[in-house]
Amino acid sequence: MANNKTLKEIWPRFGWSEHINDERPDELLRVLDKVYESIREAPRSNEGDITNDQWQSAYENGLIVLKSLFRKTKSIEEAVDMNKRFAERLLLNCNSINQTPLSESYHYWALSKVDLTHLGSEAFPNLNKPQNLTELEIEKQ
Repeated sequence: MANNKTLKEIWPRFGWSEHINDERPDELLRVLDKVYESIREAPRSNEGDITNDQWQSAYENGLIVLKSLFRKTKSIEEAVDMNKRFAERLLLNCNSINQTPLSESYHYWALSKVDLTHLGSEAFPNLNKPQNLTELEIEKQ
């Protein structure tokens, strides 16, 4: 993918509010607004073993899922559980997401502003493994 699309291009702030049902309470809209503010403004790049194209695709697809969840959110409880609901839509367990290998969970992290270095070592299974014979030889010295 040559052109990385940003949040403003895919889902402008004014755009998502048009989908909100006017019957929802203002407090719910404030929670959804905070969720929206937590979304990365652009896809990740060069993080972990995930390619830039994979990050871009996961970012765009994640926004589609999240927009759907926003439309379906009718209660504050549902809004507060957005991370869990988002993970479930991606067939992931939110309770163990920090230990899930990045190769299996990057779709979840594609929208998050969270620094990935906070993840458990299980999330980066190849991080400390030598990548080639040269690295093995250097470690032996």
